[in-house]
Amino acid sequence: MTLRRVLPLLAGLLLLASGAPSPVVAQSPTVSGKLVGGPLLTGPRAAWVEARAPGSRVRLGAGGAATSTVFNAKKRQTLKTFLASPSRLAFDFAEAESGGRGVDIETPDLRAGPPAGPFTKLPSSCVSRGIADLEGSLFAGYEPGCGGQDGPTGTAQGFVFRDLEAQTRTALDPPELSIWDRSDLAVAGSYLAYADLSTTGPPTGGGGITVAVIDRTTGALVYRTQKFPRAQALAFDLRDDGTMVVTYASGKNRGLFRYSIEQPQPTRIKGLLRSTQVRLVGDRVLVERRLADGRGALSITSLSGGASTVARFAPAGKSGIERVGTFDFDGTRVVWAQRQVSIRKVRVRGRTVRRATRGPVRIVVRSTPAP
Repeated sequence: MTLRRVLPLLAGLLLLASGAPSPVVAQSPTVSGKLVGGPLLTGPRAAWVEARAPGSRVRLGAGGAATSTVFNAKKRQTLKTFLASPSRLAFDFAEAESGGRGVDIETPDLRAGPPAGPFTKLPSSCVSRGIADLEGSLFAGYEPGCGGQDGPTGTAQGFVFRDLEAQTRTALDPPELSIWDRSDLAVAGSYLAYADLSTTGPPTGGGGITVAVIDRTTGALVYRTQKFPRAQALAFDLRDDGTMVVTYASGKNRGLFRYSIEQPQPTRIKGLLRSTQVRLVGDRVLVERRLADGRGALSITSLSGGASTVARFAPAGKSGIERVGTFDFDGTRVVWAQRQVSIRKVRVRGRTVRRATRGPVRIVVRSTPAP
């Protein structure tokens, strides 16, 4: 899972140990500053990135509300990528530099390592795109060339795979690659999924986006989704047998679809979505749904039918609990961030306006029942 966000602030990376299994982690930690990355699950911990004026830090916790620092970004760096797996964290804090003619070039600072560090700097393209994924110790990234020079794949653009444990690297340059840089990658097993802007494969003609699933060892196309109009948001997650779920939003048109190698035609999963974030683990999908009364609900839906609600949140613009940041799911636990919001009406220059008071952001980890 990838998060991309631009914030000209000092950023910090934090981790929280979950402690003994329980429905909710006691004394959920408070985010110090602004949440700009995560929360995500990494082994028994939750990890997130927060930013504030100089003086903020990155912390690692031993349980409960305690946290401790594991990495500090430089003051002028902004978060482009934040990824987590059970055994690794990877992140890219890029720094913008003038490239001449009013064009800024972002110099990446891509690092990876065990959750508690140390984090080794990885070589990467001079253009920081923040399009990547992490599965176990395998890091997959889209790394184009820059300045007319070839990228690390030996061509103008392509994918790079790094085994962070074996310290090996392979590259792949699919033919006629045209990636949508507002989306992410998903890697699982021998498969890679990416949002494709090319119109060479079926369905052909016209503008739009498909999600292509390829064999990452050969570059061969395995299957391609139907074409989505240029989306406001598009997200997807992949299973190691090539099964994929895709969420899509364009205006009021939103949907959740399932695909597989055996059945590459879309199967729509019922329900209204409030967000396009999605996590697929085994036969279960975690999404945020929109309830009939306008509230949001983190919901685990089985691909074979049935759903259960993990948490509910207030309708937009209403007082109550508000979810912020991303969420994550590892099959046994869900993590998200939330805060209390109070909406009140006040008179300003003869007009009634609504003012919101928001409390501190807290990280919540909840165990889920077995499927």
